[in-house]
Amino acid sequence: MGTVQYVMKDDLGKEFTLEVQAYWVPELKQRLVSPQDLHTANGNLVFFQSYPGFQDEDRYATFEVRPASKGYASMPALQTCTMQFHKRNNLPIHKAQLPRAEEHAAKALSAAICETSKHNQNLDNAQKELLHWHSSKTRHTCSSLRQYW
Repeated sequence: MGTVQYVMKDDLGKEFTLEVQAYWVPELKQRLVSPQDLHTANGNLVFFQSYPGFQDEDRYATFEVRPASKGYASMPALQTCTMQFHKRNNLPIHKAQLPRAEEHAAKALSAAICETSKHNQNLDNAQKELLHWHSSKTRHTCSSLRQYW
């Protein structure tokens, strides 16, 4: 149990970081966030409000980021994030990502692509060493052959 951060975009495309007390399970593709105790990384409060749909309009909900100061409830929202309700499970949905998600994905991808990486579990250390040695010798041989052409 600890603090997990999610980067979200408001209705104007501006990012804000939502902090939530949660269990961190990286394998999960979706997460449920309880709206009772939300705040941003810089301490602003986040209010959740659900709105019913009227006359064929869809229901929707909002996160409103408000300053963490006295009288905050009457202050205008700093940011608003509007969410639609999912048709099947009737929960408000919104996309968010983890901070530095692209950086983590790039590292994971480069580790998966590099056969000799220590994170590659498909080859044992001897196979990695042989592949690395073969690769370096082939490069050396090719560069020596270029001298003759």
